[in-house]
Amino acid sequence: MKVIAIERGYYGGRIREPQDAGGEPFDIISEKHLGKWMEPQGWKPAGSSKPEASASGGQGGTTPAYTAKHNGGGRHIVIDASGKKVGDFVGANREEAQAEADRLIAGGAPYVKPADSGAGGQGGTLAGEGAAGDEKDDPGLPDA
Repeated sequence: MKVIAIERGYYGGRIREPQDAGGEPFDIISEKHLGKWMEPQGWKPAGSSKPEASASGGQGGTTPAYTAKHNGGGRHIVIDASGKKVGDFVGANREEAQAEADRLIAGGAPYVKPADSGAGGQGGTLAGEGAAGDEKDDPGLPDA
């Protein structure tokens, strides 16, 4: 199945460049390997692996507005169609992140981590430290 790269990507053990950067068409093993950065040449993808933008005719594009992504270390985040992280949500598994993505698709606002109030959950200071106002008295010391 012949494709061209529309963005720089990695397939078949090497980096594939777009045609305007000197890249050439290449073959993929199966339709399942068709990436967002690839464009089919002489064939159309079957099913929903890469829907055409003109076929949707509505609000949707070639990818969902939000989707779950593994972020490493067992964490999952929500990304938008351009691949950027949305909000501060971090889930322990893909199901949690996909539930958050579905909530955002339905019109919900992105989760934003509450600002640290400075008082702390325990309400005290660490042993050996002064009160919260003592920073002014120690200008030569780094902040903790």
